[in-house]
Amino acid sequence: MEEAGVEANAFTYGKYIHGLCSRGETDLAFQVVKKLRESNKPVDVSAYACVIRGFVKKRKLQDAEDVFFHMKVREVVPDAHCYSVLIQGYCHKGDIVKALDLCKELESRGIETDHKFVRWMMQYLCGMGMLDEALRVFKHFTQESRVFIDGVSFNIAIDSARKLGKMDDAMGLVEKMKSRKIKPVVIQALGLEATGTNQ
Repeated sequence: MEEAGVEANAFTYGKYIHGLCSRGETDLAFQVVKKLRESNKPVDVSAYACVIRGFVKKRKLQDAEDVFFHMKVREVVPDAHCYSVLIQGYCHKGDIVKALDLCKELESRGIETDHKFVRWMMQYLCGMGMLDEALRVFKHFTQESRVFIDGVSFNIAIDSARKLGKMDDAMGLVEKMKSRKIKPVVIQALGLEATGTNQ
């Protein structure tokens, strides 16, 4: 394109990088990103996110972190998608400490997340049999975050506590649901009903 006198833009470069990643050539895609940035060519956040996702799919978390670091050095601000892909990678690895550190960093940068993100993390961990880790995520977001936690996430936490034999914790969560006036839900496994109304 440039030889024909047409200058490529961030969208064009992004399409090329996405194409490489879709073919599994993530390492080459990252090399292209670095060369473009060294030449002061535009690379947008979606292209970086694509490379991060490619490395995470290959379970190359250190490479994904390198891309993440490269973004910051080049003053490309990671968005919620970049964070969520990395967090997913660390959840899959079972490194909940790192996943929660990324959650805290995301929040400290003022990047918005919501109850669906929390629910997704908990469901993902429970699906892998990591019930304790799911409860740690729930505890973080209910005690250290401003994100509203919905009834579904409460149910997941209650069920996880029950399966771990932590019945007192499970019943405590039911009471917390009531105090927060979260919508009615029947906790059949406990033989209890958490009632309330949304404000």
